[in-house]
Amino acid sequence: MKLPIFLIVTVIIYFNAYAQQKGPNISFEDESHNFGKINEVKGSVTYTYNFRNTGDEPLIIKSVQPSCGCTTPEWSREPVVPGGKGYIKATFNPAGRPGSFNKSIAVITNGITESVVIRFSGEVIGKELTTIDIYPFAIGDLRLTSTYISFGKVSPERLASRNIDVINTGTSSVSLSFPSIPSHMEVMVNPSTIKPNQKATIEFSYDPKKKNDWGFVSDQISFMLNGKTDGSYKFNVSTHIEDNYTNANPQQLANAPKMIIENKTFDFGRIKAGTSIEIAYRFKNAGKTNLEIHKILPSCGCTNIKTKEKTVKPGSTGEIIGVFNSAGQKGVVNKTITVITNDPQNLNLVFWVRGTVE
Repeated sequence: MKLPIFLIVTVIIYFNAYAQQKGPNISFEDESHNFGKINEVKGSVTYTYNFRNTGDEPLIIKSVQPSCGCTTPEWSREPVVPGGKGYIKATFNPAGRPGSFNKSIAVITNGITESVVIRFSGEVIGKELTTIDIYPFAIGDLRLTSTYISFGKVSPERLASRNIDVINTGTSSVSLSFPSIPSHMEVMVNPSTIKPNQKATIEFSYDPKKKNDWGFVSDQISFMLNGKTDGSYKFNVSTHIEDNYTNANPQQLANAPKMIIENKTFDFGRIKAGTSIEIAYRFKNAGKTNLEIHKILPSCGCTNIKTKEKTVKPGSTGEIIGVFNSAGQKGVVNKTITVITNDPQNLNLVFWVRGTVE
């Protein structure tokens, strides 16, 4: 008797499916979920992904790995028998995450497909920010967006500026003034007298050329409120000054200085505590313009270091020399010396002093 063609096809599909599911196999009812719009103030939301073991051996969830610390997973801990059901529960915390989100969770099993990725998405409607949220720092009756100003990386040829916003949360006007400002900075307050509930802006301008320094540098700027000062009335300022070749053309880069170093590591071997060792690093300027050694920064006061020449002409050699004092050191020693130059490939070059102090 001949079987109907549709029955033959059904049998083939069945046996193919059966063959593909030898061993444990995880099959989710759905692998993605959209929470839609959720409110940050209402807290965490949860969705459960149900699955079935469509294989012929027990399925074990080895681990569940969310893509973000904002997601807390729970899952079936016991082996899921063939035909049995299990779950992965994902709890998403929207705190501090306004806007659209798209997260994933990697589910690692002992199944035919070892790793399956499930996803969830949505949009967080952020909470209405309070004055404290916007201005988290309080000094007297003033609240500020920050008391720390970082200008980031700047070159001596470029002025930098940053703003801090202020609001007066008191019941009386506050006069904000700066009696002493470093010569490389300017500060403007608009308005300088801030009425109750009024906002103001403090603009900080920084001239790295006038600072006449290199690398990471910092300052403190004190201010007065209504003509009075206090230890807490200050701003901390930092910047990192180095040459900038971002906009250099190919010809300028080809003509730039090039520092070639024989050895970046000085290994003094084994010495007794209290011994002083002379150290030296030799280099050559293989570029076409003068190599400038702007600054040398040892990581430890145990290392006294300098350069014989701060300016090294093209084709000439130079030497960084100094003394390592092992007093107070013990065991394996790893000290660094940062050399700041105008070589675009070695703006911040790190040398090492290594050895063992007995």
